[in-house]
Amino acid sequence: MAKTNYYNTTSNEKNRLNAINEHVSDNRLDEEPIIEMEYNLPASRIALFDNCDIHYGGQGYESERADLALELEQRFFNGVIGIGGDYFDNANVVGKTNPYGARVAPADAMAGAYAKLNPIKDKIAFVIGGNHDANWGERNKASNIGLAEELARSLDVPYAKYAVALKLNLLEPQTHKVKQMTVCIKHEVGDPQNYIAYLSKKGIFPDVIIREHLHDGKDGVYMVQRPVYKKGVLVGYENHQVTVLTGKSMQNASTYYGSVKSFGNKTNVKGILLGWEKNPYYTSNDVTEPKYVVNANIFDVLHKNENKPSLFCDMLLKKYEMPSIETFKNQYKNKPLSKIVEKLDEMANN
Repeated sequence: MAKTNYYNTTSNEKNRLNAINEHVSDNRLDEEPIIEMEYNLPASRIALFDNCDIHYGGQGYESERADLALELEQRFFNGVIGIGGDYFDNANVVGKTNPYGARVAPADAMAGAYAKLNPIKDKIAFVIGGNHDANWGERNKASNIGLAEELARSLDVPYAKYAVALKLNLLEPQTHKVKQMTVCIKHEVGDPQNYIAYLSKKGIFPDVIIREHLHDGKDGVYMVQRPVYKKGVLVGYENHQVTVLTGKSMQNASTYYGSVKSFGNKTNVKGILLGWEKNPYYTSNDVTEPKYVVNANIFDVLHKNENKPSLFCDMLLKKYEMPSIETFKNQYKNKPLSKIVEKLDEMANN
């Protein structure tokens, strides 16, 4: 049996201490890591669902509505599911901002969330950390363990500690060529204009930003100047539009007063039907205006007062619901091959 050496040599310990000292003495500002990832689902319309501020296992969590939202989201054949920050509620310690305790221990919440999400993990594009479930939140510093990161690892889904820049392969409305749309999702953004300026300095120009946690009503279209290059030469700047949206919450306002601005009467999940549309101000000889701008149709997944789909979500499902194999068999078993090809072409273009 090989002997196990449990002790560092003097030189190894010296190198380790030198590395610690070098890291501590570095007085540069910390860079916020933004994970860039691509979700390859070419379509003219993509339905993105931001399941943020769920607070699974915490006081005020509405289980029946959360389960219904997930069941509806996975029925979209062009749907992309994201697990936003604060999916968990690591709030066992009573503090000035949280007078309540978690309904279940974080470890039990992890097991329950895994059982809920594992059957649909192939449709989950990312998991993001929040102040309740990452290793950077006020309630998590003592352990330095992020529940969201552990969940992502168990599901084998990409994890972003702070923010994700999700690239969606959307089809242009005229040519049907792929034109990527960048959606940046972050739990705590603060002022949108400042965050857009911060991203632009890093060379990131998102088309959409989804803000979670605050629910302060700063949605809207913001502008930033984006450099335009032709053959590697800067030829000018275009007016780049950034659509800023705010996520919903699955934590009931009767328990947490801070969530009262995030929904109407009941907890909810926000859906965004994303696509490109022709910019009416575009001309071929004007470099300041892009050819296409974002078309974002925002909707509640659930009805505001009842545990059922919202009217708009129900309408979208009639167009985008993933049909079962049995439905296809019954619908096309007596149809000629040309009709089947037409249906496949229709699905590819949508």
